[in-house]
Amino acid sequence: MGADIFSIDYIYMTVDPFDKMWVDVLITEPLTDPDEEERKKLTAEDLVAYLNNEGIVAGIIDERINEVIDFIDSGIYELEVRVAEGKKPVDGADGRYEYLVPIADDKAKPKINEDGSVDYYNSLSLAMVNENQVFAEYYPATAGEYGFNVNGDMIKPKKGKNLSPLRGSGFTSEDEDGIVRYRASMSGRIHFNDTKVVIDQVYIVKGDLDIMEGNIKFSGDVEVKGDVRSGLIIDAKGNVYIHGHMGASRIIAGKNVIVKRGIQGKDKGRIEAGGDVTSSFVERCEIDAGGNVIAESSLDANIFARGSIDISGKAGTVVGGSLTAAQGIVMKQSGNETGAKTMLNINVSPYFLRRVAELRNITSRLKGEIDMLEERLKELEELDESQIGDRADNARMQCLRVKVIKTTEYKQAKDELDFREEEMENSKKQAAIVIQKLVYPGTVVNIWREPYAVKNELRSVRYIMKGGKIREEGID
Repeated sequence: MGADIFSIDYIYMTVDPFDKMWVDVLITEPLTDPDEEERKKLTAEDLVAYLNNEGIVAGIIDERINEVIDFIDSGIYELEVRVAEGKKPVDGADGRYEYLVPIADDKAKPKINEDGSVDYYNSLSLAMVNENQVFAEYYPATAGEYGFNVNGDMIKPKKGKNLSPLRGSGFTSEDEDGIVRYRASMSGRIHFNDTKVVIDQVYIVKGDLDIMEGNIKFSGDVEVKGDVRSGLIIDAKGNVYIHGHMGASRIIAGKNVIVKRGIQGKDKGRIEAGGDVTSSFVERCEIDAGGNVIAESSLDANIFARGSIDISGKAGTVVGGSLTAAQGIVMKQSGNETGAKTMLNINVSPYFLRRVAELRNITSRLKGEIDMLEERLKELEELDESQIGDRADNARMQCLRVKVIKTTEYKQAKDELDFREEEMENSKKQAAIVIQKLVYPGTVVNIWREPYAVKNELRSVRYIMKGGKIREEGID
């Protein structure tokens, strides 16, 4: 060893004052020839031993040590050289999902036409998955890598956080080499339902639905790539997508109905949907929608929507027929120059009113039955000990069980009744009929059974209920 490592006073060492993650050394300028001679005796091994003696035992960089010695041999001093570096910990990565297929239908933004109208109908693509197809992989969180400082102290990394397993239906999972793979157990439409992944079976008709295919009754979604010919019936628990036209046929859907090319019902077509109905046009067809109805035009159609009706697209005309919506109607033009009778109504359906009446009867009956059960329980509790026996105990338990059942039924019916009554009240107070351009004589406005016949051709008007009367207001 070329120098006494415990008495090297010409090495100036600086240590990272915060995390001990680095060390710099500087060899001071010799003042005399003996000083320079002493410095030239320093070897790389001496410098490492000196650092070790000072507690620097990790992260020493050999090339930098040699660089310091080369500087001394060349007569270069007063340069700080970083001779040791610690290693920062690498925090663990959080768990992550990698989806191998789209998990949502591709609904392109509505196209704005040159005339300012909106095309809602040409952007449907379902997210599909095949049976046994792996649609998602989960990569678990990692623990990370330990780091260290120049004193050799280990630095613990932060562990990554794991995500919850996928929940839903229509798939299985398997753990292979630490990676969880999710595999479809059926072919169908894949989508998120709240936080769950659901694979629904989809019945796909590759061309027209005609007499050769026959009627369809299906528990999932139905997609028809072509037309639905007259006389056919589709009964689906989910959505119905028709890429072509619908004729004098019947569509029953638990959710939404989309008809891209329009409906020519010939006074025999009918759609019953639990959700929205969207079509480019509606002609001589009946529609009963649990949600909203959106179309470019309506001709001699009878349309009911529990939500709203929007006929304000490219044509935006309503001629003939009857439109009834609980939450409002909007269009560009109502009626025509010939005075075609066109009914515009704000109201709920007869079925809706029947259901309200039914719920009122149910809640009244259940309330009476619950009161009677409470009286009976009170009587049983007031029996003295000599009258209490197995039969009385059994009767009390039976009363309690029936009361729980009746109370649950009452709450469910009362919640639905309250919701429907609030819906009717909002309709009376807020719903309006808006005609953006022209309304012709022959149009009859009816808001909650209060009729108003349009006598003169008008532009840009809105009809609302105020003080029990229909008010006609201009709009900008």
